[in-house]
Amino acid sequence: MKLRNPFPPRRSSFHIWQGYEDKIVPSELQRFVSWKMPWIQYHEIPDGGHLIICYKGNFEGTFTLIMKSCI
Repeated sequence: MKLRNPFPPRRSSFHIWQGYEDKIVPSELQRFVSWKMPWIQYHEIPDGGHLIICYKGNFEGTFTLIMKSCI
């Protein structure tokens, strides 16, 4: 299946934060998806699981990175 980038260049982007230890969504799957769709910015958290956004400090770091990419 061919997919095209739905985001205008430099106007928006898509990020995936993936916990390497995630038992629900395998990191291999997310790596493959981001490889097939190069407009996705993939971030892997080595010691993270499925709920990495709830880990102390991860929400703030993720939010900061998103805000910096909007400038």
